[in-house]
Amino acid sequence: LEQNREILESILFHMDQGLCVYDADLRLSAWSNQLADTVGVDPEWFDVSKHMSDLIFMFADRGDYGDGDANLITEQRMANLYKEDGFHSHRYDRMMAHGKCVEINGSVLPNGGIVTTYTDITDRKKNEETIKQLALTDPLTQLANRNQFRSSLQDELELAETQSKMVGLALLDLDRFKPINDSYGHPTGDQVLVEVGTRIKDLLSDSDIVARLGGDEFALILPGLTDTKDAIKVLKKIIKIITHPFVINDVEISIGTSVGISFYPENDVDPDELIRKADVALYEAKAAGRGTYRIYDQQVDQRVNAAHKLEKELRRAIKNDEFRLAFQPQFDVTNNKIVCVEALLRWDHPEKGVLTPSTFLECAETTGLIIEIGTWVLHEAALSAQRWQDLGFEAMRVAVNISAKQFRGNELMKAARSALRRAKLDPQWLEFELTEQSIADDQDLMMRNLEDLRKLGISLAIDDFGTGYSSLSQLRAFPVDRVKIDRSFVQGVTKESQDDAIVKTIIDLGRNLNIEVVAEGIETEEQEEFLASLDCHQMQGFKFARPMLKGQFEDWYQSRYEKPKPARKPRKKKVNAKS
Repeated sequence: LEQNREILESILFHMDQGLCVYDADLRLSAWSNQLADTVGVDPEWFDVSKHMSDLIFMFADRGDYGDGDANLITEQRMANLYKEDGFHSHRYDRMMAHGKCVEINGSVLPNGGIVTTYTDITDRKKNEETIKQLALTDPLTQLANRNQFRSSLQDELELAETQSKMVGLALLDLDRFKPINDSYGHPTGDQVLVEVGTRIKDLLSDSDIVARLGGDEFALILPGLTDTKDAIKVLKKIIKIITHPFVINDVEISIGTSVGISFYPENDVDPDELIRKADVALYEAKAAGRGTYRIYDQQVDQRVNAAHKLEKELRRAIKNDEFRLAFQPQFDVTNNKIVCVEALLRWDHPEKGVLTPSTFLECAETTGLIIEIGTWVLHEAALSAQRWQDLGFEAMRVAVNISAKQFRGNELMKAARSALRRAKLDPQWLEFELTEQSIADDQDLMMRNLEDLRKLGISLAIDDFGTGYSSLSQLRAFPVDRVKIDRSFVQGVTKESQDDAIVKTIIDLGRNLNIEVVAEGIETEEQEEFLASLDCHQMQGFKFARPMLKGQFEDWYQSRYEKPKPARKPRKKKVNAKS
């Protein structure tokens, strides 16, 4: 017996848990050495005279059970200790007044007494909170992540229902962010994302929630709204603050953001539908030119659905080779010679017939499909130019329209070299037409690209000149060979309008800078004579020739310039080896 007592004392002394053993009268009969430290009590307090209610009272008196009268709390807890059918085992966690979180387990003993263990789980709880926080926080920006965003959205919608309030849900995508990673590296891009998150958070109230959903996509939850105008004010501030340049490692970086927003309960009450509709509005904002916001409505949904359908059809068109090129010549009217042929994209839609780029170019740009389509155009144009030389046509440039997205990308030079190599075409017979807008953005990058193309030997022209953002003085800096006067000005000449002065200014500027000037959209004899009187002799328009498919153009050229196709060489008869 003495040996058993010594073993028990050794166990109670060395165990790392707090343990209380009560007899059938709930008097303290044994306790572990670790008990005092675990529950934060002076070791001298424990003795065999103590009743379980004394320990409960002590805990209650120091606030372990919250505010309230310690005697009343003790009485209630002792009354609940036994149910009708006796004592039930229990287990729960409690943050005690001394700052430790303790797991408490109670069980009944065979003799009717009770044993209670107290385990210090403070570190475990901290680790669990850390893990929970990591699971809900974006590691880069320390904002809420997608998981926390979804949980918070659900909570805010439930609260808004009880308060009859509105909730705004906004999705943000950064504009022109990908080139940052491409040009400066991902560490710089990450710093920009962190700064974006900080700027947004600083603009919001404490009740608003900002989350990073991944990549360059952020989300906002704007709860407690009484009017949609309140949310729009916030969005405008965010769009404005993000356009301010970011200075990262002494490099000034400029981006923007597009935003789509939906509202509870006006647009929907389901969280998934609110997210979808905000995403629909975001798509619309991007299509509108970026750097703006759009509010979801049913018309937006219809437009976006139509855009998605068009995108699907464009992908099918690429796969099924439904695109064609039409060619419209540009003339030197002094000698009636073709100086260039513009390649114009056409889509043989299986249901809608032949479509011009005006019906699908925006979708191709927004989805990035313009890169693949543009590469196809480039190859077809180069092959056509070489084919015509092989047929004995007089050598002439073929002009290809290059989109801003193509020009800003890294694949244009590669595609140009590939097209020239495949067609075995001298670069001087290929011309790229660029809009003013495409060279107005990031002029340093554009200048480098223009110089590289010039070094390759490709001619460069600015299309629709006078409608974009480049000033006449900027034209001198661009290494271009030709400018094309936009048809909107040509249509207005000879009508005593300001168009006469604009056209004359562009022609004079081209002459002074030794840049060729082409007038497009010529439809009447009067327009041709007026432009010729200003010494503009390169013209394009329906008066001279409409766009023609390749076979039509070849027939037209041969009939006009009397250049018959070379006679085919007679095929050699096959010799029968057995004869």
